[in-house]
Amino acid sequence: MINKLRNELLNKELSFLQLDNLMTNNNFYSCFENDIIEYIYSNNEIFYLKIDTEKQYKFDIKITVSDDDLTENFYLKVLNIEEY
Repeated sequence: MINKLRNELLNKELSFLQLDNLMTNNNFYSCFENDIIEYIYSNNEIFYLKIDTEKQYKFDIKITVSDDDLTENFYLKVLNIEEY
């Protein structure tokens, strides 16, 4: 799974909502919870949990376009993906 994600997403620019939809459609638990957006902006990383394997995936990102508010309306570039 990690290789598939890397092939599809590394160095790609997409919106946070596109990433979140892609991940949930592939049986990952969405990270879209309370206060998660503030965490993403502060740490430049997003975590997902694969439901059937309980493996965790960390996405190192760079926010490329955002509004001044801390909302989910931002674009990002995926720099690295790690599996735990």
